[in-house]
Amino acid sequence: MNRIRGKWKLLLFLLILGGAFLVTRQGADSTQGKDELIATFDNGIGGVDTMVRNGKALTLEVGSKSGEVEGLEWKDKSAFNYDTKKELEEGKGIVSAEEGFQMKLVVAYHMQQSIYSAGAAHYPLANVSTQANIKKLKINGQAVDEVKEYVDADGHTWYLWYFKNLKLNEDENVVSFE
Repeated sequence: MNRIRGKWKLLLFLLILGGAFLVTRQGADSTQGKDELIATFDNGIGGVDTMVRNGKALTLEVGSKSGEVEGLEWKDKSAFNYDTKKELEEGKGIVSAEEGFQMKLVVAYHMQQSIYSAGAAHYPLANVSTQANIKKLKINGQAVDEVKEYVDADGHTWYLWYFKNLKLNEDENVVSFE
């Protein structure tokens, strides 16, 4: 049991330390290339949330509740690292695919809190997957709202998944693929 807890702590530490996710206001950022708008999603509050790719980075630009706050972002700097993501999702990493997903949700919970506090009127959750079964994703019993296919310049197929308003739990979130 302690060994599993140690793996969780190590992976969580690496995710946070590595800057897997950042919540920022738009501003100067070291870019890896040119921004590519890859998807837009109706956010359920009269606006849109937008997915933008820049190299290996994914940014979800989040609409605010007033429409006056601009630049709310949720960033995953390594979302489009195809080989690594595929291995993790297939359970070939140091933890199972389910454990890895759970750890990302811990980080995502804190991002949601920051985005909401900064002016968003909803709790969006989004990312990318290499696996088509992401279309069956449920978190805390709520099915994913939208999944869009995206084929990159290297011919890799990505599944862009999005929840309009899924308020994550701080501790335990139930993930299933039904």
